[in-house]
Amino acid sequence: MKNGEKTSAFPLNSYEVHPRTIPSRAFMLIYVCGIIALLYHHLTSLRIHSVDLLPSILLLIADLVLSFMWVACQAFRWSPVRRKVYPENLSKVVDEDDLPTLDVFICTADPYKEPPMEVVNTALSVLAFDYPSNKISVYVSDDGGSQMTLFALIQGSKFAIEWLPFCKKHNLSKRCPKVVFNQHDSDADQLRSCIPQEEFLNMKILYEEMRTKVEHVMGQGCVDDDMLVNEEERQVFSKWIYSSRSFYNHSDTASAIMTSAPIVLCIDCDMYCNNPQAPRLALCHLLDPVEGSKIAFAQFPPRFRGINPSDIYDSEFTRPYIINPEGLDGIGAVNCVGSGPFVNRKAFYGAPTQSKVNIFPGFNGDHEGALDRRITMSSSKLILEAASRVADCNYEQGTNWGLTVSDPWFYLYAYLFLATYIQDFIEGYYVYGINLKSWWNEQRMWLMRAASSCVFSFIELILYQIGIMPDFSLTSKVIDDEQQKRYNREIFDFGVDSPIFMSLSTFPLVNLVSFSFGIMKIIFIDGKLEEMLVRLFLSGFLLVNSWPIYEAMVRRKDGGRMPAKVTLLSALITLVLCYASGFVTK
Repeated sequence: MKNGEKTSAFPLNSYEVHPRTIPSRAFMLIYVCGIIALLYHHLTSLRIHSVDLLPSILLLIADLVLSFMWVACQAFRWSPVRRKVYPENLSKVVDEDDLPTLDVFICTADPYKEPPMEVVNTALSVLAFDYPSNKISVYVSDDGGSQMTLFALIQGSKFAIEWLPFCKKHNLSKRCPKVVFNQHDSDADQLRSCIPQEEFLNMKILYEEMRTKVEHVMGQGCVDDDMLVNEEERQVFSKWIYSSRSFYNHSDTASAIMTSAPIVLCIDCDMYCNNPQAPRLALCHLLDPVEGSKIAFAQFPPRFRGINPSDIYDSEFTRPYIINPEGLDGIGAVNCVGSGPFVNRKAFYGAPTQSKVNIFPGFNGDHEGALDRRITMSSSKLILEAASRVADCNYEQGTNWGLTVSDPWFYLYAYLFLATYIQDFIEGYYVYGINLKSWWNEQRMWLMRAASSCVFSFIELILYQIGIMPDFSLTSKVIDDEQQKRYNREIFDFGVDSPIFMSLSTFPLVNLVSFSFGIMKIIFIDGKLEEMLVRLFLSGFLLVNSWPIYEAMVRRKDGGRMPAKVTLLSALITLVLCYASGFVTK
């Protein structure tokens, strides 16, 4: 299928090449010429004995790395495509009774950093899919093995008896209780307008009762035995498979024993599905008569609610979640972002050519292979015992190097810098509708990640290669009122005492010292502004982007300021680096 053409009488999906493809390719050609000229300039400069060798080599390495990154990123712009699905045709391709079953994997680890009510809301949103209820099984994998999380899930399963019919009766477009009952949500206002007030209030009372019970248990820090020993609750909980191990491989193995659904949805515990049609939309790709057998997963990119208008943290992740996947899709690839993929279970067991298994009922193909083997057991107790074994931990044991403004090469550097930012702005602002402040914050966060998370990622990669496995640190999902107020006022929050802020604060301080010395050199020493203008511009550009960090280190007094320990250590490291650089440049 290409550009919407389909051999089937009832197409399930179509796609078209993005109209920005030709302009992007023309820009690539011009920009490549600029990169070649830049590298030529570097090589010819190295042949001149008057230049400082070490700075020139370092600049060459930096430009080679940036050039490689730019070339690699052009895969996103070479042939971007936009897809469209036709779920109304799904019933014409496969009967409702023949729709494949669905296993949902939800992972959590710490009830205090990932509140159990968030897990419950996530599970309820997927159980309420516009999909046959008897074809959905939910697996919750808890690395902490918390009784409080289990108790919350039991209460959630009881609430689901009332919640699922309620959602389908009123055809709610969003089926997460937390969203529907949120008084400060504009989407919730639209949902409530379609529901009789009495029914809405009765359902809200049930939800608040459930939430109160869970929060009471959280306040106690434990669950009394009499709260869990209840045969009626056990019956209600029969479709909730609870695994006290984390990561998807344990859930996958356990589910293969118990339900072995051909489609698997992986979703984070703090996410929820905002479209009850999601499984059917995914099946428009996975059941495609032409390409479906070659598709490993259909990715639904995460979307985030409550983001402030300027998106100061680039929380939308527009480029990795929207722009880049369109480009990867055009060259036959797509990235799995961890949460939101509907996965063909066969993809867990090898490439399509390695298996003849047909996991979709009603379609041609043999049913040989591991996925179709059935375990004949006389009772559900044996099934639960087998699932416990495969989910157990033991199951898998075994100096004049700068440019002046009058130098003709200055225009090449200026072009390479400005052209990249202009292209990025056009893509974000005009093509995808990102406002100006959001675009500025997006490029600022790119710089901040490069100075923080990328540094630690590189260190962890080196440690991993030499056999040292860094510890996994769970991020807290709990936000207090003061943090929320600062975020709504578009104020950066650095209040967490994290080592990742060390590099994030050190780089801006080094840049500030360099900028200050550059200004002092122009004013008090030689006054050659022309020679320093380019370096001052780049340093000033970084200074403007780093302004929230400077404020957090010096000016602010609220809870979101940079921790004093981080500020002092960063200042000490900056002094050492600047002092050491004096010996290198002598």
